[in-house]
Amino acid sequence: MIEMVEKNTTDKNKLKKYRGILFSECVDVIDEHDRVEVEHHQIGREQDVCLLCKEYIQLQSEIGKVEELIKKAPLLDDETKKSAENKRQRYYFLCQYLNQSAFVVRAQNRIEAQSIITDDSDQQIKSVEKINRNRAFQLIELFDGASSRKKINFLKHNANFEGIVSKIISA
Repeated sequence: MIEMVEKNTTDKNKLKKYRGILFSECVDVIDEHDRVEVEHHQIGREQDVCLLCKEYIQLQSEIGKVEELIKKAPLLDDETKKSAENKRQRYYFLCQYLNQSAFVVRAQNRIEAQSIITDDSDQQIKSVEKINRNRAFQLIELFDGASSRKKINFLKHNANFEGIVSKIISA
């Protein structure tokens, strides 16, 4: 999936480079037209008589086709990126045991979060609740106190981390 995104991005970049080359050729034709043309007419108006006007029209047509391809390319990119990102996206979960111990876990889904905490303890799970990022960071600050800043910074910069982020154990 990621390879498709990279390929589409590469193709789009190649199209943009080609469009740039066409623009520079167009500028060259305009300069040549202004320099050579004795009869002063607007470029592109006399394509039946003037070869430079004809070349200019052809370049404009080609630029239009390339721009259409570039416009279509992002749609593919966005769709492919979304599906690739959805597969990799991590969420925060608040997991609680019957003994009131609580964990903040980052995982791809609720089942994965539950399996992470059951591997860590033999206690029975009371609930697994999906929480937003801000709430997760608040709980990390509450559970960890002074060391929470380092954890939060780590989580912000390591999107692929999965596991127990923070915990508070009730005795």
